[in-house]
Amino acid sequence: MGTLENRAIAERHWEFMYAKDWDGVASQFAPDAQYMDVGAVPPADRASVHVGDAHS
Repeated sequence: MGTLENRAIAERHWEFMYAKDWDGVASQFAPDAQYMDVGAVPPADRASVHVGDAHS
């Protein structure tokens, strides 16, 4: 995957985030992925969070 494809993925992710489209955000990750919003939760407090139903 090249730079343009990577950029398109990142831009799509942030479009979903800004729109608060949580199903769209979830669609960007594999079902077993872990996402931590840097600065939102201290690393010691990791928890599994289900975002939308994109992988149900």
